Amino acid sequence: MPKVTSDVFLTRLREYSKNPDAQLTQNLFDDGLDMSSVRFTEFIMTLEEDCDIDIDIGLLDASIVTAGQLLERLNS
Repeated sequence: MPKVTSDVFLTRLREYSKNPDAQLTQNLFDDGLDMSSVRFTEFIMTLEEDCDIDIDIGLLDASIVTAGQLLERLNS
C-alpha cells in the first residue's frame, strides 16, 4: 500500500507549485513546475502531516527530476 496516494500528492503539488494543472510527468524545478526550495520543503512537510509519515529529506537527491519520480521515491 502506498504511503502517499497520488490524489493527496497531486492536490498538494498543485497547491505548492501554484499550478492547478500540475502533472506527475512535469519536472519539479527549472522549466517544469519551477518550485523554489522553500516551497518544496513546505510541500514535503505537508505531505508528512497529511500522510502521517516521516520523510528523510536526505533520500531526495538530484536523481529525482519529475513529480512522478518523487512520488515513487516516497513510496519505496
